[in-house]
Amino acid sequence: MRIVAGKLGGRRLPRLSADGVRPTSERVREAIFSSLQALTRVEEARVLDLYAGSGALGFEALSRGASRCCFVEQQRKVCRTLQQAAEVFGVTKDVEVIERDALAFLRRPSTGGAGAFHLVFADPPYESIQAAELLDAVLSSSVVGAGTIFVLETGKKHAVPAGGFAEAQQLSAVVKRAKTYGDTAVTYFEFQ
Repeated sequence: MRIVAGKLGGRRLPRLSADGVRPTSERVREAIFSSLQALTRVEEARVLDLYAGSGALGFEALSRGASRCCFVEQQRKVCRTLQQAAEVFGVTKDVEVIERDALAFLRRPSTGGAGAFHLVFADPPYESIQAAELLDAVLSSSVVGAGTIFVLETGKKHAVPAGGFAEAQQLSAVVKRAKTYGDTAVTYFEFQ
């Protein structure tokens, strides 16, 4: 699997044989970043990649001009692979890898960067988490602020239901776009 576009375009992503890691396909990543062009600027964005796995979404964002990416992944072996990939790609100064459960991280962020992220990706194992629970955790976290775009990838049968979500800490999530690609559903939220 390769990075689709940008300065790292064509470079191979690391192969992982870790439990539960299902990288976002090139086709879906291309569609996600095409959709993001209408919603926000990826260039210079501070990016958070929750359930990072192979790092496909975060490295794609860096390749397309994001200024920084924080990868959150709970498997130690996968974290080492992400750090090694950052070294191979020459982006270690732009990457932070945090070995932690994503929900625990959202409750108590431990990133060196200050303020909210501009763009947050979450691609949890399809069967492991309810989308509404994850959205509530993101909304209640200090890692997001007004204007943050949150891209949630789920299985088609676990897609986020249409409609509004309760406010948390002065923020609300508005569904800006929802698309399905085979068995994958991608929902784009903007926090206001």
